[in-house]
This record gives sequence, C-alpha cells and structure tokens, in this order.
Amino acid sequence: VKIRLLLDAFEATGAPAAAYVPIDISREQLAAVAAEIAAAFPDVRVQPVCADYTAPLNLPDLPQRARRLAFFPGSTIGNFHPTEAAAFLRRVRRTVANDGVLVLGVDRRKDRATLNAAYDDAAGVTAAFNLNMLRRLNRELGADFALERFQHRAFFTETASRVEMHLVSLEPQVVHVAGERIVFAAGETVWTESSYKYDRDALDTLVSSAGFHVGHLWTDAAKRFWVAYLEAA
Repeated sequence: VKIRLLLDAFEATGAPAAAYVPIDISREQLAAVAAEIAAAFPDVRVQPVCADYTAPLNLPDLPQRARRLAFFPGSTIGNFHPTEAAAFLRRVRRTVANDGVLVLGVDRRKDRATLNAAYDDAAGVTAAFNLNMLRRLNRELGADFALERFQHRAFFTETASRVEMHLVSLEPQVVHVAGERIVFAAGETVWTESSYKYDRDALDTLVSSAGFHVGHLWTDAAKRFWVAYLEAA
C-alpha cells in the first residue's frame, strides 16, 4: 500500500498524521486497506469513504486545525483528458482548502520510440491487458467478441501529447453487446485508453488552472516520472 510510505515518513518526522481517509469505489478493497492501515498505525484515525473519486464527494469530519494533504500517486492523472484532469484537480483544491497540499504522480513526456515501446512491448503484456477488456465484456455483458479477430495497437500522438491504445478489427465482423448489434469494418478500431504525458510547461498550466502551484518536483534517474508537491495558490 503506497500510503504506508507517506505515513511512515510522517512518523519519522515526529509529526504523525492525525487521520487518513482512503477513498475507493470497491467496498471490499477499501475495507481491507482500512483494516491494514488501522492495525499498522493505531494512533491514526482511519475513516474510509466508499465513492468514485472522480465525482464530487463529502469527506467525514476531520481533526480541527489539521492541514490536509491529498495523495494521488501513480500515473492515473494521465488517463484523464486535460480538461477532466483540471476539473478533478479543482475539486481536490477545494477539498484540501487554502493551506492544503497535493502529492501527485505525473508521467513525463518522452520520445516517441520510448513511449511506443512501452505501450506495445515485445512481451505482449500491454496487448494482453488491452484485449482482456473484450474478455470482460464477454463475461460481464454477455458480448460475443472473438479476441483473435482483434489486434492491439498503441501509438504516441505528438500534437495531443498522449499515447492512444486501440483494438483493431482484423476483418469485417458483427459483434453483439448487451443486446446491441455492432458492425465493424476491417481496420476499424475501438479506442480503449488514452494516456497523456506532461512536460514542465504543460504541468504548470494544468496545476495553475486548478489553483495549485508546484512547490517541489522529484524525478527518477532516467527522468521518466515526476512526484509533484503541489501547494494551494
């Protein structure tokens, strides 16, 4: 659980967190994480909220005078369209209030070859992940996708600064999903995912539009990823 790194760091400074509010749409996963954190950090008030974090939500009552820190690690912000990312960050800004901060994971923009190799890897890991979406549609919605008739395709679009993932129909075919009949032409694609990549200018533009400014940036040795410490502007 990534949050343990942060809670451990707070304890190491002698200023442990007063409360932790995990948010997840899966009630089962949320309960497991909350129990694990409560056992590991008995002095931290753990107050789980089962909700979709992309929608407005109400937090439980928190300790008075406690500074709020939102933690959104990984590269999930890149899966939002920039307009949606800004709207999400504005909601976070309102939640943390004027003295709050956000620790945000951001996947940095890299050269086309590096990104294409990452999202269309030789081992076929990403392809299997993408095609599994059709398998789940078959299982959960009674669809009849034939996975062998689709092929994974991923590519970086310079102008939009995003990697697009598609499933390409290899032949003309008809698929049924939840009672609907869908006709595919050969070469037609299902656009399954976008992953936006940020350079420093784009990151500054995004966070400033949401009422934050970059207080500090950490990166890895290869300069492929950022952890951004964002302060309320």
